[in-house]
Amino acid sequence: MKSTLEPKPKVDFAALLASAWLLIQVVAAVFWWWRLFQPPPVIVGTTAALDALVAIAAGRHAWATRTRRWAWLSFLVAATAAAAGSWWAGQPAVAIAMLGIACMTGGCGLGVATLRAALSPGLAALGVARTVVNEAVHLKRAMVFVALLVLLVSALPFVLDPNELLKYRAQFFLTWALWGVGGLLSLMTLLVACWTICNELHDKQALLTLTKPISRGQYLLGKWLGLVLLDALLVAVAGAGVYAFAHVLRQQPARDPADRAAVDQEVFIARFAVQAQPATPDQLTHRFQRRLKQLQAEAPDRYREPLSPADRQAIEQAVIAKWYTIAPLADERYLFTGLQHARHTAPAVQLRFKPRSSNPPPDGFVRLAMWLNDRPFGQIKVADNVYHVIDLPSAAIDDSGRLELRLANLTPLEDQAASPSSVSFNPGEGLEVLYPVGSFGPN
Repeated sequence: MKSTLEPKPKVDFAALLASAWLLIQVVAAVFWWWRLFQPPPVIVGTTAALDALVAIAAGRHAWATRTRRWAWLSFLVAATAAAAGSWWAGQPAVAIAMLGIACMTGGCGLGVATLRAALSPGLAALGVARTVVNEAVHLKRAMVFVALLVLLVSALPFVLDPNELLKYRAQFFLTWALWGVGGLLSLMTLLVACWTICNELHDKQALLTLTKPISRGQYLLGKWLGLVLLDALLVAVAGAGVYAFAHVLRQQPARDPADRAAVDQEVFIARFAVQAQPATPDQLTHRFQRRLKQLQAEAPDRYREPLSPADRQAIEQAVIAKWYTIAPLADERYLFTGLQHARHTAPAVQLRFKPRSSNPPPDGFVRLAMWLNDRPFGQIKVADNVYHVIDLPSAAIDDSGRLELRLANLTPLEDQAASPSSVSFNPGEGLEVLYPVGSFGPN
């Protein structure tokens, strides 16, 4: 029975008011994002000033009481004040970045509180997992990685060259943001995992823990569970940040309509890739047999049947590479199957390819002629050794979902005598057909 003399817990009304004030600003920011609310500059400036005062008061209280909760609150309000002040000063990019920092930081704090509450039941493994989460939050080196993660996602979209194509900026942000998040989380996980076990072994805390009614398996399970839940929280926060800032970057003006179309149809869309296949089942088999006979005539002792796995693999790779190479004034056929869904749902599919000339053309361009299922599609002139995307009409796909692409290398006769040049593609991603299967969000 609880004692009647036990003091009741006090409600921190100041923290509640500061949190409510912060929540009101987040809601206002969401309404502003959806173009439902446009605050006048006077209100924005006043909000920034009030946020600065609240941040200073919360920071002083956190410093005096050593309360981590107040430290988080002061940082959030300070970031919100910086966002409001930047917007009032006519710097919307800085305002959005600071607001993103505040939201991601608040998401981390709310997530940690949720994990602590979820791990509160009196199970041994859950208690160990809760301890891992608490240790990670109090480990300054781990928090450095979290801060770098938040800064990377929030600031990267606004440090890119605005004169570059929007398509390239969006691709750069998505690529490096995801790589950066993965690298930082990997290093942080390694640091926390090594520190939490080695520190407990060094301080003999692990021996004290194992004297309690907990097995070694439960102890290790709790350590693993704490790390997994902490990583899941940070992945969720970082993923939400990448998604939000990718859309912020998407709203920026494109250089021209072609750039806007590339952003909407190539970057912010989920596409399925179909790799090329031989036009006939025995096309590569016959070429393999011919190549093997040539090698057996040149070196009968080495290429005697049965072939070693290494020699067979080398011959197969050479045959495939030659199939992806088109000699001057010659042509090759490539088959793409499984396009029934694209034929009925998409007006066009996309051919993504990267031609590479054996001898660099004088003007830097490669000339190709194309046929789709034996119907002429036209001639194209594209830059050498650069990825290109061309729309192909879905009507060219037959009822069985097959699309046969015939490519011819149109090397001019006058250039052939001087420098005959073949055109090749990297097997796999160097020549593929893409069709949409969803939007950017679910992907």
